[in-house]
Amino acid sequence: MATYYGAMVSRNQLEQSREDAESKRLDQASRVGTWVEYAQDGGIQLHLANPTPDPVLSVDMVVQATVQDRDADPNHASDIEEKVDLRVDYSLRPFDLPPCSKMIFDPGDWRYTEDPETDVTSPAPSLPAEAGWKPQPRPDGLFVVVLGYTDHSQRTWWWQDGKPGSNPNGAWELHDADKHGFGGFARMPQLSRTASCGASAS
Repeated sequence: MATYYGAMVSRNQLEQSREDAESKRLDQASRVGTWVEYAQDGGIQLHLANPTPDPVLSVDMVVQATVQDRDADPNHASDIEEKVDLRVDYSLRPFDLPPCSKMIFDPGDWRYTEDPETDVTSPAPSLPAEAGWKPQPRPDGLFVVVLGYTDHSQRTWWWQDGKPGSNPNGAWELHDADKHGFGGFARMPQLSRTASCGASAS
């Protein structure tokens, strides 16, 4: 009888340990994220942060920059999607985000092309104007349409609708716009330290 209860206690402890580990992994995933900041002068920046003491590996991210149609009639557009004049997708090469670190993406030096045959990932080595690359107009919106990464325990997470979800193919919906572009930039943002750093998920 004592052996039976001892086995049950050990099993319960193991299950509790697994639940605690899963809870910690989910906690890290919920704290890694992005947000957009708008400046009073009309500038816009995208922040990506990992405020945890565990690394985030093989980050897979696609950012979408939108420019609204300044001549659109607000009385004939049911939502903001119908006012978009230009929509540009920026696909990034996989990269790692160290513990307690963040990046700030500024579209001021981004470039884009409307050539549908273009296949580029950033940072790109060369985006010459003579090859059809144009400066990215100041966006009215920046949206992370794909965000996936691997945590320190080798589990892969994909974000959907601002929270960890399931999107194993890294796919995203192509919304309407008068013009579509494919963008790139030459340098990744510098890393800086986050203001706080939570407990490890290990």
